[in-house]
Amino acid sequence: MTLHTDLLRVLRCPASGSALSFEPLPGAEHGVLVAQDAVHWYPVVDGIPEVLAPELWSEQAKGLVDGWADRLAALGLKPPQGLHAAPTSLQAQQEQRTHFDHYADRSDQDYQAYQQSPFWRAVDQWLFQRWTVRVPADALVLDIGCADGRSAFQWAGERRTVLGFDISRRMVECARERAIREGLAHRMAFAVADGDRLPFAEASFDVVCTYGVLHHVPNAARTLQAACRLLRTDTGGGGG
Repeated sequence: MTLHTDLLRVLRCPASGSALSFEPLPGAEHGVLVAQDAVHWYPVVDGIPEVLAPELWSEQAKGLVDGWADRLAALGLKPPQGLHAAPTSLQAQQEQRTHFDHYADRSDQDYQAYQQSPFWRAVDQWLFQRWTVRVPADALVLDIGCADGRSAFQWAGERRTVLGFDISRRMVECARERAIREGLAHRMAFAVADGDRLPFAEASFDVVCTYGVLHHVPNAARTLQAACRLLRTDTGGGGG
């Protein structure tokens, strides 16, 4: 298994800010992203990286730590501190993940039904028609809080590459499954990450989009400031 080239190129360790290298686990759709300090590392489970504090790793990611203990030890990687600790300082993120994981799987009122309502379909179409025409065909776009791809797929036209992330692994799984289903996996990639600590290299993106997200993050001003630093200054793109 390999990770999407553009995603691997721009991902950074949220703890140290250093670049990450990908180590696949033999015979599996799993691997690890290892920071240059060889101390911090992050799981990749079923092709989805979880680049956030260990306290927020999903049960799938924690299972990787247990199931591949020998291989991780051979790579010189130790289980991170806080892996099984209650995320007391990250309670807001934990609550958001629980909320959106719930709506990803809820059959009577799921997130897909919400965004496909006539009102939100009209709003989304009206906004994105005005935004996307201003963006170069080959732009690299980051979607902060992508959920199941509601806004990410709006950018997927032309030859654009779209990278999205969300705190909810289940939502990210839905987005990745859709990209594969629609034949867009070569131009779209998704990760689990924290909007309060953006794990990306500065000046890497032509466009950074955050749509219906800022009221969910612990500190909207901090997220916006970090998002601005991710934008290239030599292109005609911008933030949405």
